[in-house]
Amino acid sequence: MALGKSGDRIRSFMGNNCYLKYGASPAWAQVGHLNRWKLHPTLGTKTIPLADDTSMAKPGERKVEIELDLAQTHPEEVALLDALLASPKIEFWGAAGTIGTSKVEVYAPECTLSYDGDLNSPSSDNMKINIVLTLVPQAAIVGGVGGSILPTATTQGAAVAFVGFNEFFAKWVTAAA
Repeated sequence: MALGKSGDRIRSFMGNNCYLKYGASPAWAQVGHLNRWKLHPTLGTKTIPLADDTSMAKPGERKVEIELDLAQTHPEEVALLDALLASPKIEFWGAAGTIGTSKVEVYAPECTLSYDGDLNSPSSDNMKINIVLTLVPQAAIVGGVGGSILPTATTQGAAVAFVGFNEFFAKWVTAAA
């Protein structure tokens, strides 16, 4: 695949629009203003020792996390952490910005909260609440995601065609109307 060079593909930031679905009667709720959010896939390696005292590295454990840095701080944001801790399943949808005139979105059908209690208050910046979600691998995300299961903020209609596929999350690009 030849990617080529295109100035239209250079982005300086991702979207500031994320939603979570959680709780006993789940409904999509906007997370609030974010300083940043990061989709962080990790491919670990494991070393295989060979008989001649050499070794080789093979792909090992795969893990995907989404980190959210909330720019807003209020008792409601702190209560969000308690609600996420009590929720057996969390879904994530995020706007990942624009490339040219196309909108990029990310959807994770199942996450768990792996919050370590990091409430950051640097002297030179605003206070931040850091939320880390670990994505749960799915047996299959087949064909597409129906627009009815996504929050209303999505630019997608009835069905979503994937740009790429993995068992942790779906991502797609929607051309501007």
